[in-house]
Amino acid sequence: MPLSKAKIAMVAGVFAASPDVVLRRLESVLAGARSADPSLDEVHELAATESGRRATVAAVFAPILPLMAVPWAAGASVKPKALRSVWSEVAINDPDLAARATAGARTFWNPEAPPVEFDIACRRAVEFADDANLARLLRLCPLLRSIQPRLGGWIHSLSGEHVAAVRLAFKDALTLDADAARAFWDAVMAMLPNPWQVIRLISAATDRPSDRYLAESELAGIGERILDDIDSRIGSLKRFDPSCGEEAGAAEAASLLIAVHEIAEFEEWLTLRRDGPWGQRIAEQKVALSLAMEARLRETEPAVAAALPTQPGRGMGKAVRPAPKLAADPQPVLVTRARALLTLLEEARMSAGVGGFASVRMKVLESLEKRLDQYCEDLVEVLHKREVEDLDRARAYLEIAADFVALIKGAPAGQIIRRRAAAA
Repeated sequence: MPLSKAKIAMVAGVFAASPDVVLRRLESVLAGARSADPSLDEVHELAATESGRRATVAAVFAPILPLMAVPWAAGASVKPKALRSVWSEVAINDPDLAARATAGARTFWNPEAPPVEFDIACRRAVEFADDANLARLLRLCPLLRSIQPRLGGWIHSLSGEHVAAVRLAFKDALTLDADAARAFWDAVMAMLPNPWQVIRLISAATDRPSDRYLAESELAGIGERILDDIDSRIGSLKRFDPSCGEEAGAAEAASLLIAVHEIAEFEEWLTLRRDGPWGQRIAEQKVALSLAMEARLRETEPAVAAALPTQPGRGMGKAVRPAPKLAADPQPVLVTRARALLTLLEEARMSAGVGGFASVRMKVLESLEKRLDQYCEDLVEVLHKREVEDLDRARAYLEIAADFVALIKGAPAGQIIRRRAAAA
């Protein structure tokens, strides 16, 4: 039995209010279910229609869609509902344009040469935007679409030709809307895989400004946002909990690398003054980051010592070295902590030089390598001579030590230890 108009409207409303992931799932389920129950054809068609409409909206407004996904875009955010609303108005008032844009969205098109209907639709949509920020972004959309494929080249090579192109794009944005500076750079920032690299583009467009100039301009919020992110990452490093394991250590190292890149972006592309609003803050952040990381690095060796306990060796004099303590089974909690800190130690190598903690990291690494090499030698000898009652426990400790070695010296180094243990 066909659905009544009221039910059709209700179902269409449900689909329209559903998040994208839910809508895709519903469409998929209905596509499979309608073969067994033809009465679901109409419902599936409603889901497919809504899905197609969203695909068109995504294609037409692609340059400003990234602003929906970034938490920092409070003042420049784009609401999906608002875009769908203006698109509905375009479809009602210019159905032929909407049909051509929809057809273009359904076919493969070169990002460097998208259908002209997309830009025409954006300009038309400006008429129906009831928000000044959305209207401004829609006005900028064709320009943003034209530069989007070129952003990667600009970021990686700000040559004379590229600098000229960046400046021209910024000038065009201000020609479209005299108050568009912040919105333009917000949109560009959202399109970049590494958002902090917007600083170099702003620098190119404004001829390497001073930190004071930018901090007192309408673009101050962009720089402040990146500086706040650096503070947040330093705070995360200070709060890092090694009990969360290797993945947490790797994530913290990745976050640290971003903070280092963000600091370098300011130092390389702006004229920073130590008494300037951003120059002073950057200097303080560099010290805070280095101290926070050095504190973490110094936790590593005690954590390894706790996971691989030792006891006084046999013999007399200071030359007697500690021996593996095998009185109890390994403690997983302590092993997890050590792995997390070792992972942070190793994966922070790319940040060490610029981050200012390279010397401390190298000292800790050298000490750990010496400790682990000696620990493994002693355990292999214990296994070879059968000098312990519980051989399985000794092998368990050796396996942990091999894991630790692999974390800081590479997988092959860990495999060598395992082969020696197997031969013992």
